[in-house]
Amino acid sequence: MTLLTVGSLMVVMSVQPSQATYERPLLLDLERSMIFYGLPYTGPRGKKAELIFDAHVAIHFHLFENVVARTAQLKSGQTTWAWTVLFSLETRLRMLGDASRPVRMPSYLPRLRVQFFRLRYGRDAPSEPHRFSILGLGAGITHYSNGQEGCRYEESDGTCIDASLPQNANLPALLNRRSADFSTNYFSFTNSYRFGVLNERRRAVATWALLSELQLHPVIAGFPGSIDRQTADTYGQAVVHVAVERILEPGPRRWRAQGGTTYAFGSAQDVPSVQAWLEGAITWSTWHGVGVYARVFGGRDSYNAFFVDEVFQVQVGLTFDLAPPVVFGNRAS
Repeated sequence: MTLLTVGSLMVVMSVQPSQATYERPLLLDLERSMIFYGLPYTGPRGKKAELIFDAHVAIHFHLFENVVARTAQLKSGQTTWAWTVLFSLETRLRMLGDASRPVRMPSYLPRLRVQFFRLRYGRDAPSEPHRFSILGLGAGITHYSNGQEGCRYEESDGTCIDASLPQNANLPALLNRRSADFSTNYFSFTNSYRFGVLNERRRAVATWALLSELQLHPVIAGFPGSIDRQTADTYGQAVVHVAVERILEPGPRRWRAQGGTTYAFGSAQDVPSVQAWLEGAITWSTWHGVGVYARVFGGRDSYNAFFVDEVFQVQVGLTFDLAPPVVFGNRAS
């Protein structure tokens, strides 16, 4: 109750607390945020720069989603479809130990995509736990660039040789690591399948996930931000990601392990075409999704124009997993 006095008139205002609630979206098949330190350092042989930190920051804005509502309404044994439309902004930063401690050519990845999910849960017998499955299908478009306009490859004296690059050039040695231009627009098509066990409150406590993505990088002359022919001939125009993930979350802790690989079709002969990784993380819902993270990563460098480098790193740091747990059925039951 609030008392408001205007001149000699006293007005009594009754203010009721809002009954509106907001359910966080499930964040299925989306990028996670992390900041880490890795050894050994990256770069060409003899020129490896000390790493201060590497960070991947992903922010997701749902323009539309009904996945949470559909999982809440779903009854045991039934199947339903749900979908989302979202805009994501991912930024990747790598700070090196060179003079002035620069952040080298940050990566910018704005994405627009739509996702469809087939949801189901149930159990075979009253004495058995509920089991669930989520089939995910998605498509989107991403612009991936580093905001630079400089020469891509240059001699030691600074002479630009983009137009006269030798056929068997040593690209890591020639790469302009301060302002090399890198830009591409790509179409992505994702497929995922999650399945696992629910507890007595129909919350997912043990999940397996199979994840895949196909990226297509077309050369479209005159279309802003598209990959050019020189980059396409070295980077490749089709990239495939596959991964297997295991998640356990019996309480406020979420244990996650993932292994995966990436292959780029059509990359240059001396440019790495494969990535492989094995990672694990523990996050706490009581700490707003903050946790610790470790990964072993090898193959093509994932940092924009640095894709010409081959790396092998052990990475440790923090990760931020804001996704709520998957819950089926009436939340109040």
